[in-house]
Amino acid sequence: MRIDIHTDDSAVVEAWTDRVPELVSLARGRLADDPGEVGLLYAEHHLAEIAPDTWASAWGLDAPPTPAELLRRLQPVALWGDPADGLHLDLSIGEELTDYVLTFEVRADGTLGEMDMES
Repeated sequence: MRIDIHTDDSAVVEAWTDRVPELVSLARGRLADDPGEVGLLYAEHHLAEIAPDTWASAWGLDAPPTPAELLRRLQPVALWGDPADGLHLDLSIGEELTDYVLTFEVRADGTLGEMDMES
């Protein structure tokens, strides 16, 4: 799993690097259980904007994915922020497909807070 960590605090890098797989698992579980308006917006936006043949070349699919499948395929791209202001975990369907990410607030106790779609 490759992820960029953006922070000026080396203690954050040390403390959170090993927790990234756990955070990604929590985010995927949350999206699988209840993607909410933001998760559905992310999926539906990309399904409407990306040509059907692009899914074949990018993911080897014969047809566009379902919203649930698209959300299952999200990959971690960045962990960023400052513990005082809050960390954020960004997931994406791939930089070759979009500039948009789903970003999850990461609380100090390692739980996930609000989710938003950003570019």
